[in-house]
Amino acid sequence: MAKVQLRKIFRAPIERVVEYFGNPDLYCGGHSSPDVSARIVSRKENELLFEEERDAGRRRLKTTQRVVFHLPHRVDTEIVAGPGKGSKSTTAFEAVSEGTKVTYTTDVKFGGMAGKVLGQVGKPLLKKMMEDGMEAAAEKARKYLEEGQ
Repeated sequence: MAKVQLRKIFRAPIERVVEYFGNPDLYCGGHSSPDVSARIVSRKENELLFEEERDAGRRRLKTTQRVVFHLPHRVDTEIVAGPGKGSKSTTAFEAVSEGTKVTYTTDVKFGGMAGKVLGQVGKPLLKKMMEDGMEAAAEKARKYLEEGQ
C-alpha cells in the first residue's frame, strides 16, 4: 500500500467545515470535474454508497465507494469495487485557534500481481500523484469554506 497524509488549516469554524464535508451533495458537487460523473447509489443513517466514473486515458474507470460519517470527528471512505478495491481514506477534523485543522489520510491498495509490481516500481510516482490530488481537493475545499467559491 502507498500511504499519504496531508494536513491543512482552514480559516473557518469547525461547524462549517463539518457541514461541508458531511453533505455529500455539496462536497461531491464541489469536487466534480468534466471528466468525472458521480452518483449516490444508496443512503442509510451515517453511511452511503457512491459510484464514480472518470476518464483515464482511453479508458473509463468506475469505482464504488462506501462513505461512513463519524461526524463531527471524521469521514471514512473505502473503495469496495473497481480499481483500487480495498483502498481507504480518512478526513479528520479538529478545532484549532486559526479555524479547523483537516487531516487527509489515504492508503491505496494495489490489486493482483500487476498491481503489486506497479506498487513497488511506481510507488514514488504514485505518492506524488496522490499528494497532488489531495492538494487540489484541499484547495477546492479551502476556497469554498474561506471565500465562498
